[in-house]
Amino acid sequence: MSLELGSFAGGSVDMEGTLELALDCTEPGDGCHLALRPYRLWLRCSEPQWELRLGLQQINFGSAFLLRPLMWFDRLDVRNPLQLTEGVPALLFRYYFLNNTVFWLWGIAADGDSKGWEAVASKNNSLEAGGRLEVPLFTGQLALTLHHRSAEWQDPGSPATEVQPEERLGLDGKWDVGIGCWFEAVIEHRHFAWMARIQRSFCIGSDYTFAVGNGVHFLIEYLNLSQSDCWKTTDQRSKISAFAIDYPLTLIDQIACYVALDSQSKDIFWTAIWQQVHDNWKVSLIGFINPDYALTVQTASASWRGKGVQMVLIHHF
Repeated sequence: MSLELGSFAGGSVDMEGTLELALDCTEPGDGCHLALRPYRLWLRCSEPQWELRLGLQQINFGSAFLLRPLMWFDRLDVRNPLQLTEGVPALLFRYYFLNNTVFWLWGIAADGDSKGWEAVASKNNSLEAGGRLEVPLFTGQLALTLHHRSAEWQDPGSPATEVQPEERLGLDGKWDVGIGCWFEAVIEHRHFAWMARIQRSFCIGSDYTFAVGNGVHFLIEYLNLSQSDCWKTTDQRSKISAFAIDYPLTLIDQIACYVALDSQSKDIFWTAIWQQVHDNWKVSLIGFINPDYALTVQTASASWRGKGVQMVLIHHF
């Protein structure tokens, strides 16, 4: 449901509401679960240079596509034809300057569930806050992002909980220099004594469309993730490489292949997709060969583990 509620001098007020009806039978031996819940529900007041949005909404940003250190509030997976991700209850303000600079400011009402890359969920009913500044630079843009929250951990063997603050700092940029180039870098400072205090993640990527046939698009990214208890040392390190190739066979048919390599375990993740798009229909056939664990939180669903085939039919009314 999308409604225009009114207008004022130079601006407008509108809202959007979406319900999700889900029948989940993916967990073996766990039966099927039917759920009806709000997917998006927000009210927005906007003018040409600013917008203020309140409610259950999607907040995502960053320059990377496959391995996203700045995936803080969503879990979008480029391979998923539905492009579904849970929203967050938030107040979001964005201001667009005339020189293409964009300023973000948000407050999020934590509901006790983890978001994005979070290993520990935020304290229920606490307030998270952050902001982002995007500035044009040469042929692209550079952005700085900050966020603060209170994380809550409960020992499985004890009713006691521990609440500690967490700060995040992100820097990302994207440019077109004949080929597309981008990077994302994130530093997280946690205060739990039982886990690494400092986590650093750095991702670089590039893409290019080769003039072969209808155009072969190639994309590659590399992620370095490290953890330690102080700024000058590194106790744990993970390195992940990923690439994607997609090719339009016809105006309505496209094929794509996604491959990722975990250099620590030497495991390889494969996904191949054929997709056909009509006026009201989209048909996707997905085959995957993966280990029995998730490479990132984006692939945490059991349906993306192991080996299998999926067919997704989408109809737009």
